[in-house]
Amino acid sequence: MEDYQTIIKEMLGQHFSPIGNGEATSYSTPGILRMVRGVIPESPITENDIFSILTEMGFQKDLHPIYEQNEAGEKTEKIISYIFLWRFYRVGKF
Repeated sequence: MEDYQTIIKEMLGQHFSPIGNGEATSYSTPGILRMVRGVIPESPITENDIFSILTEMGFQKDLHPIYEQNEAGEKTEKIISYIFLWRFYRVGKF
């Protein structure tokens, strides 16, 4: 499993940084796990491993609002909840 964690750190480090000057992109822990599933086997990596990797790499957590949607599925201005997401800055182009 240690090898998989190293591979995930290398993959993320090639494309993302925990610090940057540009616009940040946000991902959830399960979202990052889905992202690496293309090359990492389903087992033994879990969301707990992804959390540890992102924390160790220094990625920050931001609080994001979740907005109510109207009948047309459009976002309204009413906040119904909040979610913490990881902040990523892109490195290079992809």
